[in-house]
Amino acid sequence: MINHFYKNKAKIIFTILASLILFFNAVNLALAAELKNPLGDGNDDPRVFIGRLIKGILGLSGSVALLMFVYGGVVYLTAQGENERIQRAKNTLTWATVGLAVIFGSYAFLNYLFKGLIG
Repeated sequence: MINHFYKNKAKIIFTILASLILFFNAVNLALAAELKNPLGDGNDDPRVFIGRLIKGILGLSGSVALLMFVYGGVVYLTAQGENERIQRAKNTLTWATVGLAVIFGSYAFLNYLFKGLIG
């Protein structure tokens, strides 16, 4: 009975945090872009548009990685000594770290690639 309560509580907290992070990320992107059309901003170079698109996707991927860190932490904190849940939390945190390393690596590679192409 108590474990069911903690599982539901963890899901509710995760859903709220995920919603807040995605909402603030969308607001930040809207404010940073000032709601301009990326194709009609005076720069007709498709490489610039593709670069912006890739940066947006990488930013969204970083937000998902952050959510996975939070989820893994909540599962770990609410595990109450259950080995299965502790192992699941450790796996979640490990794979979130690997995912974040892949995101940073792809950002560095694409940044290097686009700087080489543009100039």
